[in-house]
Amino acid sequence: MTENVTEKLHLTFDVEDLTFDEMIDIQEGNLRRAKDILSKFVTDENGGKLEPDAADALLGKVKVRQIREVFADFGEKVKAEMEATLPKKQGRN
Repeated sequence: MTENVTEKLHLTFDVEDLTFDEMIDIQEGNLRRAKDILSKFVTDENGGKLEPDAADALLGKVKVRQIREVFADFGEKVKAEMEATLPKKQGRN
């Protein structure tokens, strides 16, 4: 039986830890950078941040089909933050 790594993967998204450049990298689909960025939000089951090497190793073990859900959830949170951060388009008069 294969182990589902996402059962051990806990992400605690805190927009205060996300830079504008990181938001751009995620929106542009840079997977290597997205992994680096996501590793900042990997926590243990009690919400404590993992050491960078441990977080990176855990993310690296997640199967592609499993990471889709992680990226989808994280992407929605980033999208919502982008919409709240960027100026609204003004209509033409």
